[in-house]
Amino acid sequence: MTGYDPDKIEATVSKQWQENNTRQKVLDRNEGNERFYFLDGPPYASGNIHMGTGLNKILKDFYLRFHRKLGFNVHSQPGYDTHGLPIENKVEEEKGFNSKKEIEDFGVENFIKECQNFVDGHIDQMNDDFEDIGIWMDWENPYVTYHDYYIEGAWQTFKEAYQKGYLYEDQYPVHICTRCETAVAYNEIEYTKLDDPEVYVAMPVKDSDEEFLIWTTTPWTLPANAAIMVHPGHEYSLVKFNDRKIWMASELRDQIMEKFGIEEDEFEVLKEIEGSELEGREYNHPLEDIVPAQEDVQGRVILSERYVDLEGGTGLVHSAPGHGKEDYEVGQENDVKQISPVDLKGEFTEEAGKYEGTHVKDADPQIMEDLGENLLYSGEINHEYPKCWRCDTPLLQLSIPQWFFGATQFRDELVDYNEEVNWVPDWAGQKFHEWLEQLGDWPVSRQRYWGIPLPIWECQDCDHTKVIGDRDELPEVPDDLHRPYIDDVELDCEECGGTMERIPDVLDVWFDSGVAPWASLKNPEIDFSFEDVDTVDLELEGFDQIRGWWNSQFITSHMTYDQKPFDNVIYHGKVMLDGKEMSKSKGIVVSPEEAVEKYGRDILRFFILSGNPADDLNFTWDKMEENMEFLNILWNTYNYKDTYTGETERPENLEIEDRWILSRFNSVLEEVREQCTEPNYQAYKAAQTLEDFTKNDLSRGYIKMIRDRLKDGENQEAASWTLRKVTDDLLRLLSPFTPYLAEYLHEGEDSIHMQDLPEVNDELLDRDLERGMGIFQDVEEAAARLRQDQGIKLRHPVKRVTVSGSEEVEQAVQDLEELLKENLNAKEVVFEKVELDYEVKLDYAEAGPVLGGKVSDAEEELADLDHAEVAEKVEASESVELAGEELGSEMFDVRTHVPEGMEGEEFSDGTVYIDQERTEELLDEAFVAEVIRDIQQKRKEAELEVEDQVELSFSGDTEPLEQHEEEIRSRVNLSELGFGGEDLDYSGSVEFEGRKIEFSFSDPVE
Repeated sequence: MTGYDPDKIEATVSKQWQENNTRQKVLDRNEGNERFYFLDGPPYASGNIHMGTGLNKILKDFYLRFHRKLGFNVHSQPGYDTHGLPIENKVEEEKGFNSKKEIEDFGVENFIKECQNFVDGHIDQMNDDFEDIGIWMDWENPYVTYHDYYIEGAWQTFKEAYQKGYLYEDQYPVHICTRCETAVAYNEIEYTKLDDPEVYVAMPVKDSDEEFLIWTTTPWTLPANAAIMVHPGHEYSLVKFNDRKIWMASELRDQIMEKFGIEEDEFEVLKEIEGSELEGREYNHPLEDIVPAQEDVQGRVILSERYVDLEGGTGLVHSAPGHGKEDYEVGQENDVKQISPVDLKGEFTEEAGKYEGTHVKDADPQIMEDLGENLLYSGEINHEYPKCWRCDTPLLQLSIPQWFFGATQFRDELVDYNEEVNWVPDWAGQKFHEWLEQLGDWPVSRQRYWGIPLPIWECQDCDHTKVIGDRDELPEVPDDLHRPYIDDVELDCEECGGTMERIPDVLDVWFDSGVAPWASLKNPEIDFSFEDVDTVDLELEGFDQIRGWWNSQFITSHMTYDQKPFDNVIYHGKVMLDGKEMSKSKGIVVSPEEAVEKYGRDILRFFILSGNPADDLNFTWDKMEENMEFLNILWNTYNYKDTYTGETERPENLEIEDRWILSRFNSVLEEVREQCTEPNYQAYKAAQTLEDFTKNDLSRGYIKMIRDRLKDGENQEAASWTLRKVTDDLLRLLSPFTPYLAEYLHEGEDSIHMQDLPEVNDELLDRDLERGMGIFQDVEEAAARLRQDQGIKLRHPVKRVTVSGSEEVEQAVQDLEELLKENLNAKEVVFEKVELDYEVKLDYAEAGPVLGGKVSDAEEELADLDHAEVAEKVEASESVELAGEELGSEMFDVRTHVPEGMEGEEFSDGTVYIDQERTEELLDEAFVAEVIRDIQQKRKEAELEVEDQVELSFSGDTEPLEQHEEEIRSRVNLSELGFGGEDLDYSGSVEFEGRKIEFSFSDPVE
């Protein structure tokens, strides 16, 4: 068996899977068993997969594979989000479109076909990309949100919402993208930093020479001003400056005057009153002669404790109920008229008079100019501003008729549902709880084309409304339920007999994915319905779905079924590259394809699976290399097993190390099964557990212990059977993590992925033995560190190793004495308490201030005390009296010294000591070890295989070698050994501690 070669292995296995139709066989093998309903959060079918989608699907694939191996009938249907602006924008880019008018000119039907062709092509490509990195899902039957069966699933929920009174039409401010010309929901809003004008505007008080001072960063909303909000409990000042009398918050007065460049002696405070006294005072709008919409508005002061603060501005808040949610709320409470003279393109309508046809942001300078002397100050401010999640266009709040789901009606129920969900990690559930608590109503209508049509028909004569829930309610069913075909379907009005036409809007794309738990199952190829499973067993998505997919599912599930949609959720973070967030535009990116090309699929998988998904995953090539090293160890372990073991029956008697590794594996198996299932779902812990077991317990532990036994040693059959048993079961356990390598190493006709996980064998579990071997490993590691510090190689025997520690350590040393002697390469291993010499000194920095001039006296007293007793008190945090002062334990420095000729190294429960005396006998054995090592190195350089036998001859100081002839024969694999100094094909020499030999060996003997 050659070295681990991911490219070769994965190509071989992929071909094997393809020829044997393995994926489909695995997907089908548990039919009829208990169902595990996993729901795939649908990515947009709009581009190649990236490392983020790769991480997401690899995590999902792991849990699907794991649950299949537990015997579940796992629902493995992938999904694709195919509607909405994410797709429309891509098609617009391809066509060079920049507005809805260009789409209309191109033709809605043509545009819809282009969108469909776009997603179909990307679904095929993404299916191939996902399958190429080993994701086993039902790629032939994904749920696709543009398919008619799915649209009907969405209509079902829409009608339920209507019938339960959750659907309503209203006109109040919502965020609008003027480039996309449609509403944007609260969960789709992103923020950016923008430079905007800031203006201070004086609003003349009606029938008075006084004025109200307002501040805004959106001058374009001033034509829609209808009120001024003040806080009833704040103090307001009437300030005279520049022959004007201006009302402003007293607390902000000095700040405003400084901004206006008014010195302290240049203004006068005429009056100070509470805000409540200003309520109801009317003012004249400075643009009332320019803006027709202002003709029927009488501006007045209204009160608000919620939305007026003194963090900035003037304390008098400009209120335009048509352009702000808060303004709208307070306006409704105070019967303030709502004005919104702006259309979906962001252009002023005729209600705005001279500004008609101008984009609102372009109108800012003209409005500021038209304010004339009422504009007291203008500047620029950099602040956070909402933008479109798809095209980055700054959003406007406009009051345009929309359809809403009244989520606030059942917000409390959603919060309660969340308490029933198992979130991994649990703090993600708390984040979702906080999101739900501030949930608002959902504007669900969109003024676009490629989406699920709103199933609402309105009578053209009597305004009667009808909502349908499936195609059976239509008098005629078009071949495609999308626009423009569905727009041609007319209904007869049940109220007046008139004609009913469908409203032109489509649904928010988040509604599409929100109904996936049941709509996806309407695929004709799926043999069960949502009613059969009640809830989704598991979902796994990224951090952004808190306000996205999980939010929309909660709302739609309540409206449809009055219940939570899912039981378990795994939350994962972003993918970083060397600590920076991946960004294609900034060139900070690594694709799955690039990672696979360099290291292979299994290494990418194990890298992802061994990291805590709740944290952002920091991709580094160094970490990929570490995983390569692990899989190399795994490969070499199985190579060793194949070389040195054969099929054998289970022996009656197992050695202690055999019983230990069998128990240890079953403990790991039990742990991994728990870590990867409900409620834990922590694959990363399982991956780390398996890596640690493979490296430390199996490869560096057990195999090292049985190496001599496997070479015709004592109870060879037990070692052979045990190693094969553990490695075979380990391979089944590793297969969901590294499916390609596991398949390649698997011995058997059927795929390893057709096999269940091994069951935990309680009869093989021995916790006491595991604890003892844990101590054994700690002792071994401490001894290795000590040897390294003292320059004593492990292959050189030592006279004696002494271990001290707890009673548990003593028991382990007694039980495992022979194993310890062999692995520590020591002639003797004993447990005993080593008498240490203690040296206690004063810590002058701590004790000096307490002792003052009595330091010398204290030192003399300390010198006469038993330092072991003082050290015991110090370690117990007890005080010690010296020179008449009580000195705390922190005032002493305690040092220990081991007996001469010994060195010590601590471990968690004790200390290991090595006797450093080197007798001639020990030096002879060390010399033999050096000779064997050099011969083995020469064999490797000569490219000999382990099984190749050679002739070997020595000359020089051969007496130590002759005494250890049998050891040399077994370790070097010889056909003949001589001490006459024959000149053979390969030669070398060894010098060690005054001993010198030359050796020569032949080519392999036939």
